[in-house]
Amino acid sequence: MKNVYTYIETGAVTSQLTERIEERVKTIRSREDIEMGYWSMNAALQDERFFGEKEGLEKGREIGRKEGRKEGREEGVVLGEKKLLDLQGWLISQGRMEDVTRSINDPVYREELYREKDGQNNLR
Repeated sequence: MKNVYTYIETGAVTSQLTERIEERVKTIRSREDIEMGYWSMNAALQDERFFGEKEGLEKGREIGRKEGRKEGREEGVVLGEKKLLDLQGWLISQGRMEDVTRSINDPVYREELYREKDGQNNLR
């Protein structure tokens, strides 16, 4: 096997096996029809590799986007819940139970309360 590796790397014929390989290579190179078939096959394989890599990258990106959107939604839900709980805790500490109830059902009013709470925190 070492002789074959040496032949592949250097082209040096060092055994009967590599001599037979060399003869076959010369035969193939001397026959234009075989050589053209080889180069055509090589070009086709390169095209397949290129388009396969391109398709794989596109699929990988799409999977990554889907996973990223899912993770983003999950993180957004957690942050939204925390924000609402912080607001409700702040309202309860102020004795504003009616505002707690209204903030649950009225998203516009809830946003006003967020701004109010943020304004109070900025004054401190």
